[in-house]
Amino acid sequence: MPARRARAATWAIIGPAARRTAPTMPPHDPVETVQALYEAFRALDGARMEQCYAEDACFDDPVFSVRGRARIGGLWRMLCEGAIRQGRADWRLDYGDIVVEGRKGCAHWEPKYRFGATGRRVHNLIDASFHFDGQGLILAHRDDFDLYRWGCQALGAKGRLLGWMPWFRTQLRAQAARRLEAWLAQPRL
Repeated sequence: MPARRARAATWAIIGPAARRTAPTMPPHDPVETVQALYEAFRALDGARMEQCYAEDACFDDPVFSVRGRARIGGLWRMLCEGAIRQGRADWRLDYGDIVVEGRKGCAHWEPKYRFGATGRRVHNLIDASFHFDGQGLILAHRDDFDLYRWGCQALGAKGRLLGWMPWFRTQLRAQAARRLEAWLAQPRL
């Protein structure tokens, strides 16, 4: 939460009317882009999520580092498919605190789901920061969350015992990257 408060204090909230009447308004309102991203994720629609990103976008979080709109879209589709497999009844996404000033923005979101590898329930608290291109699409997206807290929920005792160790985090990132590469390599209908 401190990171979100710091960003909120740094970026003044621009009212919707002022944002829509600004002479340099991009074709897509960045606030609406962020809302569309999370509404699509709420509906588990990775293809719609992909449309919120610029062609040369980048995405980073404590687990993934992905470059390019198609690959970012692939990441979201993979995560959406996983949530659907675990059961839509266990999926919930809340978001808010969307703040945009110029081409920078931030938001807070909280997914609740069942982690596929262990079947354990997870409630993640995520602060997102964004940079937008001139069209109002996401050019850079960074999600920050407590990886140790996530590991404790998703992995249980293993996460509590090992989640704080740097080599464990490195292994988790490598495993996630391999999983994404394997998913992207599979032919899609």
